[in-house]
Amino acid sequence: MLLGIDIGTTSLSAQIVELSSGRTVQTYSFDHNAAINIEGYPDAYAQDTKQLSSRVTALVKSVTQTFTQIASIGIAGQMHGILCVDNDYEVLSPFYTWQNGFGQRITDRNATICEKAAKLCGKKIPTGYGILTYYALRTLNLLPRKLQKLLLSWTC
Repeated sequence: MLLGIDIGTTSLSAQIVELSSGRTVQTYSFDHNAAINIEGYPDAYAQDTKQLSSRVTALVKSVTQTFTQIASIGIAGQMHGILCVDNDYEVLSPFYTWQNGFGQRITDRNATICEKAAKLCGKKIPTGYGILTYYALRTLNLLPRKLQKLLLSWTC
């Protein structure tokens, strides 16, 4: 059997598939309730990584105890996102999702962060893309002090 997990913007879904026939054995889907509010930043669209990890771990543990023949686990995530970590991969920030709207914020020169980035690189980068979220966090002085690495997710 195979276990497929999708960590979505608002929900966590999983499907167990019989390897030989391709038949769906069981399907799960529930809200992960990981969305968080950051005071003063209603456009952050951030998630609590501990909540996400906890829900995924509990799901995998429960499913593998019930279906002991699972040979492989595949995990897919939501579109674009960014997570700040240190050198030991300790989480330093929430997970900023593809919905992050920081790029539309006005900078000190009366231009949006997206417009400012476009002038620097010669190409428009939509708000919510990981690299633009990083640039916005830097522009807004919201990067964690101990930041060493960025973990980015994206869909092509």
